[in-house]
Amino acid sequence: MVFERCNFCIAYEEIKYFYDSHRLGDISKTLELTESFSAVCPYCKSELEEGDILISNEQEFFECVTEVIGGTLSEEIAECQDCNHGEILLVQRHGDPLDLTTVGDLILEWFTDDEIIKEVLPHIRCQTCNESIPEDFPYVTRSELDLFYGEFQEIFDEVFGITKEAGSDFVKYLSKNPMLGLNHDVGKEIFTLLKDSTFANRINIPQDRLYLRGRTRKKLERLVPFVAAELWNPPNEITRQGRYNPAGVSVLYLADTEEVIEKEIGFDEDNYEMDIGEFIIKNPLTVLDLSGTNSSSFSNMNESSDSTLKTMYLFPNFVMQCLLAAGEFNGILYDSVKGKGKNLCLFDFEKETDLLINNIYTYN
Repeated sequence: MVFERCNFCIAYEEIKYFYDSHRLGDISKTLELTESFSAVCPYCKSELEEGDILISNEQEFFECVTEVIGGTLSEEIAECQDCNHGEILLVQRHGDPLDLTTVGDLILEWFTDDEIIKEVLPHIRCQTCNESIPEDFPYVTRSELDLFYGEFQEIFDEVFGITKEAGSDFVKYLSKNPMLGLNHDVGKEIFTLLKDSTFANRINIPQDRLYLRGRTRKKLERLVPFVAAELWNPPNEITRQGRYNPAGVSVLYLADTEEVIEKEIGFDEDNYEMDIGEFIIKNPLTVLDLSGTNSSSFSNMNESSDSTLKTMYLFPNFVMQCLLAAGEFNGILYDSVKGKGKNLCLFDFEKETDLLINNIYTYN
């Protein structure tokens, strides 16, 4: 029996696991040794027994198998570095390039054998430009593209009456020009709507409405509850970038139920206490109402980022800047995605005048 390689010297288990995981069927160009034969691999000198795999032609095997593997992995690559002018460019310019996934990372998710990696790499191609991609080039998946360009589409459509195509174009523009949103036609249209006193999503939150804000403390490190001064929003100089605020612009995040606070904060009752402040609205507040829309992209009370410019903050930050420039808005109201209730983000208000802390209690 003439053969060149065996399952012990071609990382066969890695290949089989990949095939099985992707339901690719049988591995071509292989022969399983039966009980009637025994052999020694001419390549690695392993003694082979029943059930071991023989490769009669090494070149044909690698050409066939790596083409299948490369084609399957390529389906993950919606856009490569040369095609994508949004998320990849933004992270490279303003964030941490190590946060990007490269072609090498994609292969290493499945294979550690250097020979397989070398043979698979030429078969990795971008689904957009169909070009082969170097190992160290970053890429984005289809789901990442949908998240980057698509998560705001319901807000564009239902709140501002802007088409999906125009909205996507605007987000792409913001990714390249984060400070120049008002130079784009969609940005101008949004700003014009927000300045209109008859805008349907411009609502007032009435006097005496109650909202809550929670803050946790470790049980063994701090025994006394937080005082009122510690439950307001942090000073501007220590504020990191958030969904609605650029770095250095402080906002006050509130919720309308304890359930929302508990889930948004991720309260660990075994190790922490949570103090809740009751905020009473004293003067009616004008807000942009996004409740009832798919505002998940706007919905995280405590999300922050260590990168200089977080991709998904671009549009929410632009909206807040427009609201501030319009001069008549105090904040934004939106649905929580972690509990049945609403969040209120306030960025223009006077403490003790527009709202005040009426009571502080420890959550049980």
